[in-house]
Amino acid sequence: MTAREEHEEAFRELIGRTLHGVQYLGAWPIGPNEAGAYIEWVELAMDRSVTYRITTEPDFGDYGVVVMEGNVAPGSLLKIFDAGGVPPWTTAVGRQVVSVKVLWRPLSYESAASAGEEPEFPREVALSFNDGTTVVLSAAAANEQGEWVLGVDNLSVLDEAQARGLGML
Repeated sequence: MTAREEHEEAFRELIGRTLHGVQYLGAWPIGPNEAGAYIEWVELAMDRSVTYRITTEPDFGDYGVVVMEGNVAPGSLLKIFDAGGVPPWTTAVGRQVVSVKVLWRPLSYESAASAGEEPEFPREVALSFNDGTTVVLSAAAANEQGEWVLGVDNLSVLDEAQARGLGML
């Protein structure tokens, strides 16, 4: 199995699970939806008491997203925000994940790819729920000029309309 296949397989573990809660872990002045917010981790509490954490992928120079089972390590200095009551999660909580699509983007430097693999990285992941809601987590963010850029080593959370407007979907 290639590294890309393994990466996508890890995200497919979410399919069929029901989302019970969402937390953001990071740093922000007042709230995580403000300018200057830094969301390092998104924790998804799923059925059967399983939690998945999504963050940027160090193997891709923090340009891609990765999912791992389990909570963020206790003792972290990051702030915690219960995001289950804010868009785009408000309609997703209580719903089942029906599909996961990892969106691969070209890398600007060839040496980042493993031998025999395309020089790409998993910049976004789109989670679709059984009510039609789609939530996109991206390892890119808008800069001060409003341009979508990489290398921010934090996550952006978008609804389907926002992601389509940026050409992600």
